[in-house]
Amino acid sequence: MLMEDKDLLSGQKGPTLLCVHPHGIFCLGWGIMFAREETKDVHFCFSSALYQSPFFRVLSMLIGKPSPVDKDTISNLMKKKANLALIPGGFEEASLFVKGTDVIYLKHRKGFVKYALQYGYSLTPVYVFGERDTFWNLPGFWKFRLFLNRFGIPAVVPVGQWWCPILPRPSNLHIVVGEALPLPHIPSPSPSDVDQYHHLYIQSLTRLYNKHFPTYHPSQTPNLQIW
Repeated sequence: MLMEDKDLLSGQKGPTLLCVHPHGIFCLGWGIMFAREETKDVHFCFSSALYQSPFFRVLSMLIGKPSPVDKDTISNLMKKKANLALIPGGFEEASLFVKGTDVIYLKHRKGFVKYALQYGYSLTPVYVFGERDTFWNLPGFWKFRLFLNRFGIPAVVPVGQWWCPILPRPSNLHIVVGEALPLPHIPSPSPSDVDQYHHLYIQSLTRLYNKHFPTYHPSQTPNLQIW
């Protein structure tokens, strides 16, 4: 895992929200981050349904600091100025997964920006290079699949290893944690405030992606598709 700012999580620069992209099929890069020493004090916000599983909750608590990704939990953690991590793209990003293609779902995800403004957090873009190559996913029917996501249904048809489709294909995962994007503290941000800093965050993430893409895919041209 590469961290552009080694002091990011030291507490010296205020709390930050780590925004991890892409979701992938099974969030493999996210899982690696969760188990890393550098992020042991970060609260990772998992799907509430997954967090409610007793087996998962006990196991994850032995490894790091899991939390459910719901409004009350996030608000309480932010009031305590804890460093957090989440995947803004969620089910939609998983549904849009295409092997070998960098696709993220972000244009209509602005809630995390609003929370960051309300509680005085910076936003830190994180990109997992190689996540795109871990599975094959049936392409097409995008609008219908995004429609299913509204009901909490992850519309994916993944295939990993031929002998066990739920296991990922071999892929080198490279997690790059960018520099934090500072945001002002606005207790009651307006929609225009949220739009402004959401746009700046997309620019920050795109710069991070374009900067490091040649290192991990030297023979290819960077092409980050943002839905």
